[in-house]
Amino acid sequence: MTITTIMTMEMMMIKKPRISNIRVFSTTPTTTSLFTVGIEYFGRDSESDICRVKVEVAARSKFKSATEAVGHALTEGKKNLQFIPLPGQKHIFVWDVNADNLSALKNVKIRIRATDGTKLGPWKKILVDNLTLI
Repeated sequence: MTITTIMTMEMMMIKKPRISNIRVFSTTPTTTSLFTVGIEYFGRDSESDICRVKVEVAARSKFKSATEAVGHALTEGKKNLQFIPLPGQKHIFVWDVNADNLSALKNVKIRIRATDGTKLGPWKKILVDNLTLI
């Protein structure tokens, strides 16, 4: 075997970062007209890498990047997220629904995928059938 073949085999054995257990909940304070939604998920990586995530939403159209509710106390953002092996590390991304011009969350698709900088994980999707924003 050549060094290239050995390196390729080793790279194939390394697993991609994964997203699991997505849960969506309202994070909108009752004293504001700003609509925010918490997207909780678990990030798994067999190498415990620091990862980035891509969060996208779609309502009656193609997927587009979800706008983060920057400054919200719960949001962890999309970068520098610690992933760990099973069961994974819980993270929360808070989505600014207003910034993405959505007034109701009915039949909205959300998808998330992670990368550790070298390996890109698969999309994990959830359908939000009807989330009431208080």
